Parts: sequence; structure tokens; C-alpha cells
Amino acid sequence: MTQTPAELCAPFPPRYWWLKRIGIAVGCLFVFLLAVRLVWGWEANRRLQSAIDQYAAAGQPVYSRELQAALDAVPEDENAAILLEQAMDAIVYASAAGVPFAEIWGDLDNFEEHRSDAKEIVEENRETLELVNLASAKRRVAWSIRLDNRFKTIDLGNLSEQRSLAKLLVVAIHHFMSEGDQEQALSKVSDLLFLADAGCEHPLLLSNLVGIAINGIGNSTIERIAPRLHVETASRDQIQQLIVELLEEETLNRQYKFAFYGERAYCLDMHATLQEAYASYGQFSTWRGLPIVWGFESFVKPVYTLDTKIMLTAATATANAPAKSTWQEAKDATLSLPLSSFASSLAHPMLQDWFGSTLDTHRKSLQIVYKLKAGRRMAATALAIRLFVVDHGKMPVALEDLVPNYLASVPADPFAVDGASIRYRPNDERPLLYSIGVDGIDDDGQRKVKNNVSFQGDIPFYLAGEPKEAIESDPVSSPNADNRDDKPEDDNGKAYE
Repeated sequence: MTQTPAELCAPFPPRYWWLKRIGIAVGCLFVFLLAVRLVWGWEANRRLQSAIDQYAAAGQPVYSRELQAALDAVPEDENAAILLEQAMDAIVYASAAGVPFAEIWGDLDNFEEHRSDAKEIVEENRETLELVNLASAKRRVAWSIRLDNRFKTIDLGNLSEQRSLAKLLVVAIHHFMSEGDQEQALSKVSDLLFLADAGCEHPLLLSNLVGIAINGIGNSTIERIAPRLHVETASRDQIQQLIVELLEEETLNRQYKFAFYGERAYCLDMHATLQEAYASYGQFSTWRGLPIVWGFESFVKPVYTLDTKIMLTAATATANAPAKSTWQEAKDATLSLPLSSFASSLAHPMLQDWFGSTLDTHRKSLQIVYKLKAGRRMAATALAIRLFVVDHGKMPVALEDLVPNYLASVPADPFAVDGASIRYRPNDERPLLYSIGVDGIDDDGQRKVKNNVSFQGDIPFYLAGEPKEAIESDPVSSPNADNRDDKPEDDNGKAYE
């Protein structure tokens, strides 16, 4: 069979020019994607480093090692945590009859039934209580923890022992009140508030929240004992000092900021750990629940870097938020993160998969801080009202009657958008102070209980002693407040689930 000239000139084997063109196109695409990846990665690292440099220039600790250095810099002779840790080690948990003080603490309404056991427990813990009192004179706190890389190893310290020490102090307060030793009782209230402050001096948000819970126990204790205070010269000075301590909020704001510097360092620890995982193992098997091919995770590494930068910005905004005068201003000052849709969660996988629970905790913690501020302000006002009652034999008609002899000014309600003061109902069957709460609606001091745990509505502070039903239903005021799930509320007063 004869061949045509064209066939004679055709290459053998056949050359598929279309395949060559595809190969060239794929090569060009690879070069383009590589260039995009390099530029993208450079820009992501630049943005993250720029944020880090900004925090460092402001004199803020950025990395876990810097937070650790700040703790290590506290001299031993100035460090109250050393004495507090010794006090925790020395705790005697039960009377000779085997009654634990935690049981007494959980049944304060029937304290008289436990009076002999409480007395024995207080005497057995004389050294423990003295160590706490000595610690309160130092005021600088650096707990014995190690922070190196908290994403790998998180040392939560002695949180359980702190709660136990708080319960012991409450039992001691009620013991001294029952014995008529009001000066000792008020001294222990001051020690309890110091223990709460010391617990907040921690670069871990969880530890800070335990300190806030102990603060809440202090407020509840004041709510119980304030109506029974018989003011003498010495105890008047103690009460006035307690009012000053309760209204001083700069320390609380600073401690919360320090905890969020720790949260920020945690984000960087997590980022560094993920980078190590990429270097060691080469890939993760899934991304947002979808299977990924080899090398894809290396291409999207800048996404994780940019998400880390977003988290640093969010943590810094939340750290500064408690300085705002109202809850609404604080909430508006925080960063709203883009996680409302599946598409946005795909674009921000680290925010969704790795930081999701952290974001939720940050949101709730800020609300808890403002609830604590409301509680402390009402506790201080209740003590001022008690001094007024002792001096005048009757309740003040309005809180303005307390100014200037008992309070410098009427404390504002941190949940009131208009800066209004805390509310006061002296003529109710149970006289009370109250904050309008997260929903911003004045419910005349009524609390709306849900499942005996989460609640909405106002935040009351009773002036004739906390009623039993409130203790049983309110997770903030309850003796079990540190062990129950206090679920903050959304803007409509609905508890977060």
C-alpha cells in the first residue's frame, strides 16, 4: 500500500501536540499557583508578625515564655501565692466527727445545726486561716505554674484547692458571726475577696473564671451577713474598707486583660504546634471534614496563619473590653468573627475547628465579668445601706441618701445602656437592690428561673438576707456556684446552651 507524501513526513510514533499544549498549560498553572502560594504565605506571615510587633511595641507580653517571665520576676518575699499554696496544703477538710466543711458550706441556712462542727473545723484550720491572712498583706501573686507551650501541656494549677479554701473561709465567717466576733468575721470576708483577686492573677482564662466565681461567693456571703452586722468603731472601719475594695474595678480589669494575654499566647502556641505538625507529618487527612490530597494542606497553610491573626485581634479586643462602662459598650468593642455560614467556616477553618470553643468561652467570660461588677457594686451598696440603718434606724428612702457620707456616688448598673444607677426597692416585702441584667429590661427585680440552673431577667441582691428559694435556684448566688453551669445569656436574656 503506497503512502501519501504527508503520511511519509508524519513523525513516528505520532506526536500529540494537543497533549503537549495541555502539559504546558498545567505547568504554567502550577507555576502560577506556586507564585500565588508564596505571595499569599508571605502576606499572611507579614500580617501576623505585624500584629505581634504591635503588641510588643505596646509593652504587652505576647508569647507564653514572656508571661512566664512576668510570673518568675515576682520576688518570693513579695509573693502571696506561696503562702496561699501553703494554706491549701494545710487544709483540714473535716471535723473529728467526720463532717466536711463543704457540707456545712452547702447548708448555711441550717448553720446552727452545724455550729459545733464548724467551730472545731475553724480551730483545726487556725494555721490555714492565718496563712491566708498573712498572704493578703503581700498583694503580689505569681502561682507556681509553667507556661512554656500551653497547647501541648496546660497546667491548671490548684483550682480545686482554691475553691476549697474559699468554702473554708465562708464557714469561718459564719462561725465568727455566730460567736459574736464581728471583727474576725469581717477580716475573713476581706481575706475571701483577696483570695478571689489572687485567683484572677493568672494568665489562664479558666483560672481567672474560678477567681471570678470565688468573687461571687464573696458577694453572696456579704448578702447573707450584712443585715446582721452590729456596727462598732473598729468594724465600721472594716466595712468602709470593704466598700472601697468592692468598688475598685481597675484590678479586675487588669486581671482579665492579663488572662486574655494568656489566651492570645495560647493562640500562638496552637499555631506553632500546627506548624510543627505540618513539618513532622506532612499533612492532615481531612479539612473541614472533607478528604484532602497530599500537599493541599501545605497550600492552605496561610489560611491558618491569617485565622491566628484574627484570633489575636479578637483576644486583644476582648482583653480591653471590661474597661468600658457598660456591657453594651464592651460587647460592641469586641470583634465579631465570620462564622455564620458554611462558606465562611470553609474560609476560616482554624476559627471553626480549632478556636470554636475558645471563641464561645471568650464571649461568655466577658458577660460573667459584667455580672460580677453588678454584684460587687450591689454588695458595696448593701454595706453602705447597713451603715445608714445603724446610724438612722431606718432604710434610706433613695440611694442618693447614701451620698456622700456612705458612698462617693450611687454605683451605676453596668447593664443599663443609659448609665442609670442600680435599682432599689426598699418597700418590698423583701427589700432589694437589683441590676436589669443582660436583656436590658427592667423586670422590677424579678428573676426568671429556668431548669433551676440558667436564668434570665434581673439580678437581685436582697437586703434582708438572701431568701432560701433564691439560693436554690440561682447559679450565681448559690453556695454551689463554682460547681454549676452558669450559662450566660444572649441579648434577649436567653441562656446560651
